[in-house]
This record gives sequence, C-alpha cells and structure tokens, in this order.
Amino acid sequence: MSTITTVGKDQLPKLTRHEMQKFALRDDGQHANSFPGGLGVSFERIQPNGDVEWRLRGEGNTLLVNCLKYTRWQEIWPFASELMRGAVEIVGADKLVIAGNLLQYVDVFDWVGPEDEYDVFQLLDWESEYVPRSVHSYGHVWHIHQGWFTPVERPVPGRLLQKAHFDAGPRTKNGRLTVKLDTHLRTDFGDHISASTFQNEVSPLEASFMEMHDRNKSVIRSFLTKKVCVDIGLGEDG
Repeated sequence: MSTITTVGKDQLPKLTRHEMQKFALRDDGQHANSFPGGLGVSFERIQPNGDVEWRLRGEGNTLLVNCLKYTRWQEIWPFASELMRGAVEIVGADKLVIAGNLLQYVDVFDWVGPEDEYDVFQLLDWESEYVPRSVHSYGHVWHIHQGWFTPVERPVPGRLLQKAHFDAGPRTKNGRLTVKLDTHLRTDFGDHISASTFQNEVSPLEASFMEMHDRNKSVIRSFLTKKVCVDIGLGEDG
C-alpha cells in the first residue's frame, strides 16, 4: 500500500481501516442512531490524552482532513492542504476531478454564571435577522438550524451552501451549560476541476477554501454579539 510522500508516518502514525457500519448508543443502552461507516482508511495523530489531533480520511469519493486542536487558520491550513495534496498525488492527480469542497467548524461556548441568570442574548445578537427572539423563552435547551445557498463566480464558479447549527443544553464534565455552534460551508462547483491544479502553490481549490474561511467568519458574526466576537478573537486572520 502506498504511503503519503509529503507527510510521513511519524506525523500521522495511526492507521485505521473502516469496513463496517457505525452506530451510537444512548446512556441507557438503547439504540439512538446509526450512520454508514463505509469502506475507507484513516491516518491519525493522537494527543497524549487519547483525543485525535489530526486525521486524514478517505472514504468512497470523499477526502476529509480533520483538525481537532485548532489554533489559527494561518497555522493549520498549510498542514491541512499538505495532507490533501499528498493524498491526491498518491491516487494520481491527473486521473481525478473535484466536484466541490467543504469547510466545517465546531465551536463550543460555556455559560460560567449562575444557571438562574442564564441569558442567551449574551451570546446571540438580539438585532440579528437570523436569530428568533422567541429563543429567549426556551430556557437552557434550544436549537437553531439555518442554511442558504448563494451563487458564486470566483474563485470557482458554482453555488455556496452556508449553514449555522446551534445546539444548547449539553453540559460539560464539570456541569456547565454549553452552546455548540456548527458552521458548515460547502461549494458545489459548476464544472468539475482537475485535481492536478491543486498541486500548484496557488490553485483555484486553495483559493476557494480561503474564501470559505472568510465567509465563515461573516456567518459567525451575523449570529453572535460584538462582545463575544471580540472575546473569541474573530479577527482577519482568526
């Protein structure tokens, strides 16, 4: 079996083959949900505490890179793109076309004050057109899920799906209330592009990821208060 040429085994040392159905169980042992694991393979770097730090996964016609120890885009993107380029090189860039790309962020916010003073609008912008004011009456457990398509012409013509998915209610291990924000951006290219273009230092695919990163920050800003945006360092290169 081929190995990644640009990223060595010492950087992603754990190999996992996926050959079965995956499922999740509730705490009471009852079946909760299932989703296909599919045939595929993952290369991972594990943190000392046992959590995944980086993962490169191939499954079907999809290539995924996960970073679970995010710092800043400027720090993690070079390694993420290197992983993807290495995988494309092994498979054969001249044999592949790319139909689209996806960028996903998961942010978790903890409520640190007394529970009886819980105020959702310390997180969400009261004036935002995307935030229903009725969420104020939902207490500690609430959910918002929105998404919309936008046509794009550059850097790759197609359409962009932008989604923001809020889940409030899960608690941390120390009992704090949390709100999880899952933002998901996907570009469906109007015409497939050759994977060989991704081998260049400046490529349409890389430019598309950069554009989605900037748009993701705009999506987050459209939901959260200005104070929260400042507190989490949502700057130009964040």
